[in-house]
Amino acid sequence: MALRPETPPAAPRRLVEVRAHGPEPLVGATRESARPRADGKFLFLGDEKLYVRGVTYGTFSPDASGSEFPDPDVVERDFAQMAANGLNAVRVFTAPPRSLLDAAWMHGLRVMVGLSAERYVGFLIDKKSAPDLENLVRTQV
Repeated sequence: MALRPETPPAAPRRLVEVRAHGPEPLVGATRESARPRADGKFLFLGDEKLYVRGVTYGTFSPDASGSEFPDPDVVERDFAQMAANGLNAVRVFTAPPRSLLDAAWMHGLRVMVGLSAERYVGFLIDKKSAPDLENLVRTQV
């Protein structure tokens, strides 16, 4: 069992336990304690500032079934490595499967989900040829 600082060196340091699989999973967290909130230009978890240390994950070529993410075993392995290296966030560009969200939760990773409607932002100016963005988002969420 190793100890590492939870926040960057410029911030007050607090040591947290890091197990072989990475930081403590979010199991047992309440909705309020698990959901970050914005306060000014910062993110907070409760009273503590959240320092996002993350990577993008994807976009991957769809497989034969149309899934845009790797097999759950691959996601599990990737997220374990991310957490073990001190990352706490993953950005995906399309709505992820539940298995990806579960793997992120178990490894203490936050997931920032983009929606494919983002690619249509230019159409907001020209409403004549704009797709139905509300329907696009509803089908993904």
